[in-house]
Amino acid sequence: MRPQNGQGGAAPRPGISPFAAALLSFLVPGSGQFLLGKRQRGLGFFLTIAILGALTCLALIVQKLVEDAVVFAYAGGLLAVGLVLWLLSSRASRRP
Repeated sequence: MRPQNGQGGAAPRPGISPFAAALLSFLVPGSGQFLLGKRQRGLGFFLTIAILGALTCLALIVQKLVEDAVVFAYAGGLLAVGLVLWLLSSRASRRP
């Protein structure tokens, strides 16, 4: 069994660059944290952003069906929140 780091994940791998983790997390949300051993945090980022993406797609589909500006604004808000979380995911993986 691998040693725990106190954040619900395995100990970080030695030699992993924080920049590489941030870049990886930018490409796939949460993967940088997962690589650094913060597995629960990485999984949380990934699932949150994936769910927001799915809700955004659903809202855009509904907006096309009913042609409602409120639904479009809702989709835009979800997209904005998802993008901010994605960027925070990349930034969070750079910190030790």
